[in-house]
Amino acid sequence: MKRAAILLLGVLATLVGVNMTVWSFEKLRTDGSVVYLELAPKDPRSLMQGDYMALRLDIASTVRDALTEMEYVKQDGDDAADLNAKSVMRSNADAQPATGVVASAPMRSGFVIVQPDQKNIGRFVRVQADVSSLADKQFALPFRRSPQGVQVVTSDFFFAEGRAHDFDAARYGEFRVDTKGRAVLTGLLDENMKPL
Repeated sequence: MKRAAILLLGVLATLVGVNMTVWSFEKLRTDGSVVYLELAPKDPRSLMQGDYMALRLDIASTVRDALTEMEYVKQDGDDAADLNAKSVMRSNADAQPATGVVASAPMRSGFVIVQPDQKNIGRFVRVQADVSSLADKQFALPFRRSPQGVQVVTSDFFFAEGRAHDFDAARYGEFRVDTKGRAVLTGLLDENMKPL
């Protein structure tokens, strides 16, 4: 009897936890701020995978470049740990690491800080380890770095069977975001910002 009660409590706790997670993401879908992110050019070999679409966000390559820059610190006393723990802003997209540099530990996950422009398209500001230090109208989107590349938020968009060609014109992803670094993909838009 005692074992059954403990087992029942464990199952109930698990169900409550799962339902709270679902509820928090549903709340984010309805109450989160809208930010659009540009999609990278499509890879026709892996775009459609049955009932989901493999997405590549344009901002992921900018994050990858910024992370590469973060791995190099001048030998003039800059502390690599401090640099990785805080953030790096990119002032020149074509900047090369300086000569006479020391590699620091690579950042495997963190947040890309974006600021929406006039059309609400999220523009890269910096990468950082946490969601602190956000200015007004800035949002933190989670990223993960792996040998396959950088993934910002998500790489998959699921749709109803038979609708694959409806999304061929996708140029932007619509995301709902909050100030805690959570984001969820809610739709795709064409080049005129019209929902697909």
